[in-house]
Amino acid sequence: MNYDILKEHWLIACSSKTLGTKPYACEILSTPIVLFRNQEKITALLDRCPHRNAPLSRGKIINGGLECPYHGWQFDTNGECQKIPGLCNKVTAKSRDATRFEVIECQGFVWIKLSASTHEIYQPPLLENKNYHSFIWQAEVSASLVNILENFLDGTHTHFVHSGLIRREGERQEVRAAITRGSDRVEIRYTGEGKQSGFISKWFERSRRESYGRFILPSVAEIEYCSDSGSELTITAYITSTSDAHHKIYAVISIKQGIIPGVIKQWLLTPFFRKALKQDIEILELQQKTIEQFGKETFISTETDLIRPHIESLLHGNNKKIEKTITVML
Repeated sequence: MNYDILKEHWLIACSSKTLGTKPYACEILSTPIVLFRNQEKITALLDRCPHRNAPLSRGKIINGGLECPYHGWQFDTNGECQKIPGLCNKVTAKSRDATRFEVIECQGFVWIKLSASTHEIYQPPLLENKNYHSFIWQAEVSASLVNILENFLDGTHTHFVHSGLIRREGERQEVRAAITRGSDRVEIRYTGEGKQSGFISKWFERSRRESYGRFILPSVAEIEYCSDSGSELTITAYITSTSDAHHKIYAVISIKQGIIPGVIKQWLLTPFFRKALKQDIEILELQQKTIEQFGKETFISTETDLIRPHIESLLHGNNKKIEKTITVML
């Protein structure tokens, strides 16, 4: 996987609640990083002391900076070495500084960018809307980035992996899929399905007008279900690559408020959402094990594999605009 385009974007390192008063170790794009918070700001450094390469994440926060656990070198929030115990002269050499990364905190997450760019963070459309109740889920999965994105946005696996829960094989409907691809995203608008044939839709959803599946660079997958009165449910999944075959998923789920408060809807739907998530993780990890067993991916695609070609094109820098409509059975 070519990570160049991912390095140019903000990626989630952890939730804000996860970063407490101690250093926190994480990995993004196979790069070990340490985060620490003082009263003023959050700092992200390469998790390696330049002196003898001990992990800084095993150190302590001292005077608002980070102290290495091996020889006590201390680094400030700019990564600059401020103290070397036993050294009589002042610490001035830049070679003694730790590598620092850009970091910001917003939307309840801590975000890191590994290289310089002007890209902005994608905002979930309903996160700050008071008519919706939003909450966060986290998960981890051992699979490739594109396979995870495709799974989240693909409707054709739901009849089998989520049989009865989301869709049923014997109750397919003819659906029109309008595909629109721009410079940084692709959106598929589905019309004609009505409700999905599974338990969740029949019990918890109003009559459906349309639904959307979106991929937004660098690694955001989003689904939205709409009734005649507007959006009913949106799930925005931010996917952070820790390595080629391991990823963390941070999902922002927004449910429409109504006669039944959103928090009650969350409580009612959570068992079914968790079951669907578990099913997806299981099939993705089975897929990954098979790929590793045979040494590589040898996929065959058809016209029903709507989203994957656009995900791959955008990740490889092909931002050609495309508009087309196709009919499928979902």
